[in-house]
Amino acid sequence: MGRAARNTMLRRALGLASEGGDRMLAGALAAELASVVAFSFGAKEARQLLRAYPLPSDAPVDERVRRARHTGRLGIFEGKPQVGIPRLAAAVATAEEASLPLLEARYRMWLGHAMSVATQSAEAEHHLRRAVALTVEHRLPEQHIRTTLRLSQHLLRLGLCREAVELLDAGYNAVIKGGLVRLEEQVAGTLGYLRILEGRSTEAIEALDRTVQLCREHGGQRALWVALSNRGLAHGLAGQTEAAEADLTEALGHEGVVGWYRTLAMTYLAAARIIGGGAAGVDSAQEALHACDSLEHPEASALRDALGLLIGLGDGTGDAVEAAAWAKKFSSGAEVEAVALGVARAATGR
Repeated sequence: MGRAARNTMLRRALGLASEGGDRMLAGALAAELASVVAFSFGAKEARQLLRAYPLPSDAPVDERVRRARHTGRLGIFEGKPQVGIPRLAAAVATAEEASLPLLEARYRMWLGHAMSVATQSAEAEHHLRRAVALTVEHRLPEQHIRTTLRLSQHLLRLGLCREAVELLDAGYNAVIKGGLVRLEEQVAGTLGYLRILEGRSTEAIEALDRTVQLCREHGGQRALWVALSNRGLAHGLAGQTEAAEADLTEALGHEGVVGWYRTLAMTYLAAARIIGGGAAGVDSAQEALHACDSLEHPEASALRDALGLLIGLGDGTGDAVEAAAWAKKFSSGAEVEAVALGVARAATGR
């Protein structure tokens, strides 16, 4: 089911449960709806739903675990992994104690993802690999693909592209074979970003075209935003400035995107403009640098360095040879690694 259809169905079900006075069901449905809404940049409404429909004090353990998972995911969607991680860790512990393997696998997946975003690498990999093992042990094929995807995204974030490719290739075959369109959207999007890091912009654009198509068909607003940002970067690296402008302008037009990922998209746009020789790229890079200065993120310092080089390349004050050498030696998280490719492209012109 697409996200838009799921949103509509959950709202209808919540209304019926509320009218019927079923507080337990209403609380459970409100938590599900809150996750769907938060995923599409509706964090404020998600919080309101959770407050308006609390679980009764006698709610069974599986419902309490699910509620903890949804509140934890909300923290991640708001860009606050430090808030979401403790809630997800509590959900994992409860699911494990209650012998609920499917829930434990799901929650370990999200906990590992949150820790990966927060650059807690060792802990993230532990939870993600444990989640994968649970899906194998308890024969949960669809959840196995989901957890494998998250593990591959974590490896990609660490720059371990070869390992990520092996997992994604196997996962993509299973997704196509099983007709799992929602998962195809996610796997294609991750493959697209991987192709960017491999310097294969044409293949990246093809994969991200598919992701954008699926997101538009199924109402995946957050996934659409990510795909547009990444496709804009791929277009920029390929010297297709007009296409890059279109994708990144649409992505940045969404007010719900804030913090680190918005700054990355601003940086992608600046890089695309500077690669294309546009003077507006310098102003865009200055704006992204200003946004970066207000961030508390482990990769912020590396992003500032990249932006400084882009500004120098754009206004003619920088040394292209030094910038190219910096980009060649650069090694950090995959998100800034992609920006380094932009520096290299702007410095060398190829």
